[in-house]
Amino acid sequence: RNPMGAGARLERWCKGGSLGWAFDGERDDVSLDATTVGFDLTAILDNGTVCAPAANYLLYRISQALDGRRFVLSCDEFNFYLLNPLFAKIWADFMLTVRKSNAVVLLATQEPAPVLDSPQGDSILRQCQTLVFCPTPGAEEHLYRKRLNFTAGEFRAIAEDMLPNSRQLLIKRHGSSAIIDFDLSALPEFVAILSSRKSSVGFVERLRATHGDDPAAWLPEFMARFHEEVE
Repeated sequence: RNPMGAGARLERWCKGGSLGWAFDGERDDVSLDATTVGFDLTAILDNGTVCAPAANYLLYRISQALDGRRFVLSCDEFNFYLLNPLFAKIWADFMLTVRKSNAVVLLATQEPAPVLDSPQGDSILRQCQTLVFCPTPGAEEHLYRKRLNFTAGEFRAIAEDMLPNSRQLLIKRHGSSAIIDFDLSALPEFVAILSSRKSSVGFVERLRATHGDDPAAWLPEFMARFHEEVE
């Protein structure tokens, strides 16, 4: 048989193959029927073979769900998904058309360089109408000034003036910018339930194991005890 044929290349993705665990299940449990849906890909972010195909499949399903109703897609650790050149191109093409479907895309990355250095980085950046930056001491001035079109004042703001943990953000849009305060310290329990840090997720998993998956059953206890369980 042809070792480069479709069958040979798909074999490792089939049940019994080295990657059969990724897709070849008894059924497809991916559902976008709920108002809010989340997928945690943390376990495969560092898997260069599986991460991009898994994200590509989810993006395909999301594309099918876009029907003109308001839709928000939020993608954290976005830079990991650009490591695969094929998926990076698919994502860039998706960004070109998604706004026509009444959808908003939120992309988050700890550093802009991996996105900008991607072959599709410039295309993706052009589709991002609003940029939000956290304080970044030690930021590389050339990258921000030349690649992100920061003014001297904007760069000084994120690199020096906005202190870490100040809860300040710099919002940049259409050549103008503003610094805002986003201090949610008065709402610690709500921040904790939205947080994806390991201690929060671990506490939720323990509560769900005891009370079941219905938030109405476990959320009140989370709100009451989070300060004891979440770092």
